[in-house]
Amino acid sequence: MLMAGIKSAELNKHFGDKPVGEQIQIGTGGINDTVSQISDVLNKSLSDKRESALLAGIENSLKRLSPGIREKIKPLGVFQGGSSISNIANVLQLNDAERDQLVNELVEIKLAKPMPYGFLHFHPSLCPFLLNELDEATLDRSMSRWSECLRQLSEFLHKQQSEDSKLADELTLMELPNLIKSMEYVQAQKVPEVSLDRAILFEHLIAHLDKPDIIAKVKAIQVEEKNRSSEWNPERFETLRLQVEKSWE
Repeated sequence: MLMAGIKSAELNKHFGDKPVGEQIQIGTGGINDTVSQISDVLNKSLSDKRESALLAGIENSLKRLSPGIREKIKPLGVFQGGSSISNIANVLQLNDAERDQLVNELVEIKLAKPMPYGFLHFHPSLCPFLLNELDEATLDRSMSRWSECLRQLSEFLHKQQSEDSKLADELTLMELPNLIKSMEYVQAQKVPEVSLDRAILFEHLIAHLDKPDIIAKVKAIQVEEKNRSSEWNPERFETLRLQVEKSWE
């Protein structure tokens, strides 16, 4: 059904030839009572099409990368919208020449933008796209390296608070999505002592940055991990042993 003045060709531009496959019951209130439902269906259809178009654009852009870089770029999927170039090189295991080539090519095809302090900001759809390309084993290795990089970065930023507070604060804010996600990742490994240390360090980094919601979450993690750390059992010992072994890989 079309409203007066609406041409089917106009709808085809937005929704294609296929109709929106969603049934909406019109009750006793008539069409007026279903307007919000119709709006939700149409907005979802448009959103899905925009997402598909974005992903198709990312895929086409990635085809312009050098073959060697295209193959090595997949672990970028573990990052949260960007990161320090040094962290990117470590997680992807790039040498200096490969690192520079990666940065130059991503910037050239507009999938990345260089920021201050050696930070590289990615196109919002790049990391989710690449994450879907990672097999389970590669994902596990990449997440482990990524988490270790964030630990080292956190210690560096903590030191910089007394040496170059502007750098420490600005880079902390840029890395905040990675720092939050890595905190969650560490906690999921179920080694309370490690999670507690990371949470305390994280709190030091953001205590003065006006992030009350994040600070509340980090403090809650600290309480939770303190309670867990008093419960020693064989399962925790084995988990800790595997974590130590992994750190030496």
